Amino acid sequence: MDSATTLARHYLAAWNERNAPERRAQVARLFTIDASYVDPMMAGAPDTHHDVLRFSWTLHAPDGAQVVRGTDVARIGDDGRLASVTGFLDGAI
Repeated sequence: MDSATTLARHYLAAWNERNAPERRAQVARLFTIDASYVDPMMAGAPDTHHDVLRFSWTLHAPDGAQVVRGTDVARIGDDGRLASVTGFLDGAI
C-alpha cells in the first residue's frame, strides 16, 4: 500500500522537523482534527491491515547514538490522514 508508506514517511518527517511552525503545519496536514495521539516518550517500513498502519522507529541523540526504539500503531481516517496513533517502546538504551 504505497499511500501507507508515504503516510508513515511523512509522519516520521514531521516529528523530525526542527522548525516548529513547519512541524505544526506538517502535523496539521497529517492528522484529522479529532485525532488522538498516545506515545510514552521514529524509520521503518509500514505494515498495513485495512485502515491500520504499523511501523517501527528509532530515536537517536544528536551524536547519533540510539536512545530508544519503538513501534507505533495508527488508524488511517477516511480522508487518508492519521486518525489515531498509539506508540509502544520496544527498548530504551
